[in-house]
Order: sequence, then C-alpha cells, then structure tokens
Amino acid sequence: MSANDREFALLARYLIGSVPPARFRARYESGCRALFGDPAAHSAALRLALRRPALLPLLDAGCALRRREDPLRQRLLLLTAILEASPEYADVFLPRTLTWPKLLLALPLRGVFAAAKALAGAVLLLAVREGAGP
Repeated sequence: MSANDREFALLARYLIGSVPPARFRARYESGCRALFGDPAAHSAALRLALRRPALLPLLDAGCALRRREDPLRQRLLLLTAILEASPEYADVFLPRTLTWPKLLLALPLRGVFAAAKALAGAVLLLAVREGAGP
C-alpha cells in the first residue's frame, strides 16, 4: 500500500469509519495536487498520525484549535467536503434527530469531551515540531 493510499485510508476511516471506493481516492489525490501542490508534503502532525493512527483524533482537535492551516487539518477538510458532497456518504454528515432529554444530556457531555480532546491535542502538538524526523 502506497503512502497516499495509507493516508487516504486513515483519514477516511477516521471520518466515516470505512474506506470508500477508489473513485473517492482519485478525487482526494486530485484535490491535494490542486490545492497543496506536492501530494507527498506532510506536516509533522500528519506524519505522526500516519505512524500512530490512534493519535489522529487528538491531532485533529489540536490542529483545529492551534494550527488551522496545518496540512493534516486541510486534508481532513478536503476529504470531508468530498465525502459530504456524495450521495453515498451524505447521511453520515447530516444531523441526527434527538429527543429533548437526550439532547440536553448529550450536548454538555460532547462539549466536555471535545474540550478535553482539543486540550490534549494542543499539548501533543507542542511536542510535535515541524522539521522533526518522519
């Protein structure tokens, strides 16, 4: 499996829980070339996510908070846009219907969880230096 295939599979599994068909990978690679130039140019955060996939949620949250222009975040946003715009995966991104009691319980819990991920990710990003080895 090539590095681009591994990157696509990792990011797709993170976003939707599975790897979409090859036509989505082709769209993703085309978008990466058009928007970012060298498709192999990775940030330290993206290299770390490829080495340690379990850290991807923390790295994403940290980049959303501290490094919005990081290639990891930009590539996730690109793939999100590609998948969200397709009929096959649109439902994954549409809001779910919740009853008021469930909403009142879920909202604060998700907020606390998101804040904890962002804080942990920001701390993790302090340890990840650009220019550090792959």
